[in-house]
Amino acid sequence: MFGVVIGVVALLSACTDAPPQPRHALGMMSALPLFWKEGEADDLLGKDDQRAGVIQLLDKSYDLRPLDVLDAVTLRALKLLTLAQPRALAPAELVVLDDWVRRGGRLLVFADPQLEWPSRYPLGDPRRAPPVTLLDPLFDHWGLSISATDGTAGVWKSQGNACEIEEGGNQAVCTLGKGKVILMADADILDLDSAGAQNRGNGRFVSALVSRLAFEIPHPVPQIPGSNPEQEKNKRE
Repeated sequence: MFGVVIGVVALLSACTDAPPQPRHALGMMSALPLFWKEGEADDLLGKDDQRAGVIQLLDKSYDLRPLDVLDAVTLRALKLLTLAQPRALAPAELVVLDDWVRRGGRLLVFADPQLEWPSRYPLGDPRRAPPVTLLDPLFDHWGLSISATDGTAGVWKSQGNACEIEEGGNQAVCTLGKGKVILMADADILDLDSAGAQNRGNGRFVSALVSRLAFEIPHPVPQIPGSNPEQEKNKRE
């Protein structure tokens, strides 16, 4: 009995001393005020955490990396990426993004055909997030189209076999090459700072979407210290 107790204590000690698992890097590009609140720089300096609630939530589980530009060098370091009502992407960015996905990238897209996110800036002001999604060229390439509805979220339609429509049309899931894309026809769902229980539930839903993609990211098979798989293969041959 004493030996069993010692074994359990040793096991618990090993678990406690084990280094924490590295968090997945999560790139994020958005025109929404997610990492900084709207306002002039002088007005925001010295204030509390300026990040939106959804960013604070995701930061607990992921290594968040805000992106301004999509290029091969930036995406090479990522396996997980989120686009949330971003600016219009340049043709070169669309090409490199499509290639990144097909090589195994995991992408989560929040695209809104009728954004209602509150803003201090008037429509047409470049500091304000676009009121409609500007990613239609990318959607067309993947065989998708998005349209507005009478509700708060849009709907997807698929013209090919790469994407399946879920959640009554509000969500699309595409398998492209080795990669996967989840698309939501709603970006207002990311506004967790407005009052209401629904927004708290939205936070759990957004976290679940990211986890769904992160869970599928392939991990390298751990190697036994001192072993060389290539040498072992050559020996067998």
